[in-house]
Amino acid sequence: MNPINKTRTLLLALLLGFSFAGVALEEDRKQPIQIESDQAERNEKAGTTIYMGNVELTQGSLKMLADRLEIYTLKGNQLERIVAYGKPAYVEQKPEPDKAIVKARGEIIRYFVAEERLQLEKNASIDQDGAMVKSNTIDYFIKDEVVKASGSEERVKVVIPPRDETAKP
Repeated sequence: MNPINKTRTLLLALLLGFSFAGVALEEDRKQPIQIESDQAERNEKAGTTIYMGNVELTQGSLKMLADRLEIYTLKGNQLERIVAYGKPAYVEQKPEPDKAIVKARGEIIRYFVAEERLQLEKNASIDQDGAMVKSNTIDYFIKDEVVKASGSEERVKVVIPPRDETAKP
């Protein structure tokens, strides 16, 4: 297998687990991952792949936009974490067929695979269907569906939309 095909195969294997597990549509994990960027660099020894310049990653309903995307792997090519940088970096994904898209923004977005945790930093926000959390740092524990927000100079801001009285309980 030539080095380009080997790297492409490895990248696909690394990214297959990237969908935000408990938050993703089941169909998303079955879709191909597509990444476009101005540049890409793979360091086999360090276990890193870096995409730079207008990075766009898609897989089903998952969409990520960043200026820089870094993918870190452990020995055995096991995905460890993904870090996206931007002004802001942006991630969106539809959690379930009948739910609105979850949108997350931050100048730094980290996804920790083992912890199933999405961490947003600097001008961070998560919103879905009118509900919004905005803070300096937001940790979203995907499996437990827990959001923790903390501010430094700015306070945490939460918007809760009014309840739709016509919706079924």
